[in-house]
Amino acid sequence: ASIQDALELYFGAEYLGESNSSCRSVAIDRLPKILVLHLKRFAFSRSTQTMSKIRKVVKYPTELELKDYFLTARYKKELKVESGLQRSRKLDESESESESDLDSDIEAGIYEKNVRTFKLFSVIAHHGDYVGRGHYTNCTYDKLTDKWYHFDDENVQSISDGDALGNADAYLLFYTR
Repeated sequence: ASIQDALELYFGAEYLGESNSSCRSVAIDRLPKILVLHLKRFAFSRSTQTMSKIRKVVKYPTELELKDYFLTARYKKELKVESGLQRSRKLDESESESESDLDSDIEAGIYEKNVRTFKLFSVIAHHGDYVGRGHYTNCTYDKLTDKWYHFDDENVQSISDGDALGNADAYLLFYTR
């Protein structure tokens, strides 16, 4: 499973009733500067009346692009208008592109894609089998050194990109635009 798969399921249409005549869906009305994704790592078992850890490995990318259809129509329109205004200002300065080039680029969503792209900068992991117990560690990317660091209580060490991205106990993912 991947974060993209999970987002597709979350934002996809959910059909209600046996006739599938009604559906509901979720959409984002405003993108945040920092996107926090919380992975469901515990499930309640009715048979045992206990919480158990979900150990499914979830792949998460360093760069996450939210799909156009995750956004409300109103927000998409705002993004296109803002992109058009920013592009128009640039055109006023250079006058190198035609008005039709601008319109086709905005329709294609080229300028709003930058707004929908997030970069991973931190991963919090939960180690342990129980919801009330365990140990938390953190991997954080430092732009100044262009390295990932692993924080485990007072121990801090530089790690590879693969170690930061391959954490099977990932619990919280932090992305920024």
